[in-house]
Amino acid sequence: MRLHGGQPVIAVEPDGARDAAGLFSALWHRTAVSGDMVVRSATVPMADGDIVALTSLVNTNGNLDVVALGDWSTTTDLSSDVPPGKVPTALYISVSAAPGATETRPVASVFLNDILLGAKQLVADGAPEMISVDVPAYALLPRNSIVVRFQRQPASDRCREVPQAFPVSVLPGSYMQLGPAPEADDFASIAARLSGESQVVVRKNWLDNASLTLPNAIALANSSGISPDRASLSVVDAAVISAPIKPFLLLDVDVTGDDNRAKVDRGSVTIETAKGTTLFDASGLSDVAVFETKTGSQQPGLAYLSDGPGPLIEKPLRFGHGDVAVIGSEGVLAEVRTSGKPLETIEQSDRLTQDGHGFSVRMLTDRDFWFRQAPGILTAVILGGFILLLVFARSAKRRKRNDQS
Repeated sequence: MRLHGGQPVIAVEPDGARDAAGLFSALWHRTAVSGDMVVRSATVPMADGDIVALTSLVNTNGNLDVVALGDWSTTTDLSSDVPPGKVPTALYISVSAAPGATETRPVASVFLNDILLGAKQLVADGAPEMISVDVPAYALLPRNSIVVRFQRQPASDRCREVPQAFPVSVLPGSYMQLGPAPEADDFASIAARLSGESQVVVRKNWLDNASLTLPNAIALANSSGISPDRASLSVVDAAVISAPIKPFLLLDVDVTGDDNRAKVDRGSVTIETAKGTTLFDASGLSDVAVFETKTGSQQPGLAYLSDGPGPLIEKPLRFGHGDVAVIGSEGVLAEVRTSGKPLETIEQSDRLTQDGHGFSVRMLTDRDFWFRQAPGILTAVILGGFILLLVFARSAKRRKRNDQS
């Protein structure tokens, strides 16, 4: 700790920035309880393979008492919780729920960034149950929020009972299945590349006004998925440089050989498609900047270009699946996917034909199984009975004809 302008600051040696970055993670930041603390190393453990435990990402209790509705949540950051070049492709949530006072069983729903991925009506007998859901690429963001929502049907007022809470738990066996990151063509998919070894390139004039540019650099790096302990910083004087050899974040610097779809100049902002079609053209704007993906070189990256000093970014930036954004002091003012192409979805086959959904004796005792199969079974029974009646009628008619003969 040091004093700067009469205020305490955290001082980090230039060579120790990579190791010290881990101190500010959710895992270690609460250990900073002393003003004389010296940090030699602070890193976050990274699991080998393609499985990451969900309960290791959050320190909150997995137990809930639910009357009607209750949420368990955690977050996962592509820059720190997932190995570079990989993203979550499936979630496996292990839960258990106690029986309720009504016959209606509780429902557990899994959300990722407010998108419903799947839901299941629980057996609710206190035993562990697994909920598995696929994670489509369109649901992923640089920082992801996972919510498991439990919903019960409270006891009817006719029972004259006071509704009581029943316990549910998200168990430590819950985990994320990882897979290769999708093609780098938007903010979210490039974030998976920036989480590994990456490069931040800053224009030299940013150092002349650090009180304005430093908060912007922090906001942009944090929202882009840059990992502080795996990124390097370069300061350049040129407005245009050759493409870096690592995934990159450029701040008021452009790369050669990559067409710009967004331009900002003297209060004018222009956004075009790769084919030259103008999507947005406006002038008279102030304190704005543009942010776009760069995929024309060997490594993908992001570029921030401002108009003069640009805006002072005061609110967190949240990027999705666009490739160009207009940024102001209020955050992301507009975001567009210039290609107009829809995001890929996961092709789902019939759940009963998927692995893990085959026939078992337990299905015969599952009320939901019979509800799902009732229409087909009832149709088969009616058709079978009709055919049997025709066979019996024809057989009786033949016997009567033989008796008469």
